[in-house]
Amino acid sequence: MHSKVSITRKATKAIARLPDTIYQRVKDAIADLANEPRPSGCKKLRGYKDSYRIWVGRDYRVLYRVDDQEQRIEVFWVGSRQDAY
Repeated sequence: MHSKVSITRKATKAIARLPDTIYQRVKDAIADLANEPRPSGCKKLRGYKDSYRIWVGRDYRVLYRVDDQEQRIEVFWVGSRQDAY
């Protein structure tokens, strides 16, 4: 399944502020979501409809929603694990 990935303005700004060492890893992880919206290690979020979390490295998280009918993924938050929840 190949899904369309969209990134909210808030997440886009957060990605732009990431340190160079993690920036490319986050971009690659988001791009990989198009092919596998629920990769190994993802976790469904409680309290958010059809939302998931993936880890990028030990300290960064990407939060996103999956719409299987529309084959869309929306990344709505990217940041440090301390700020994720």
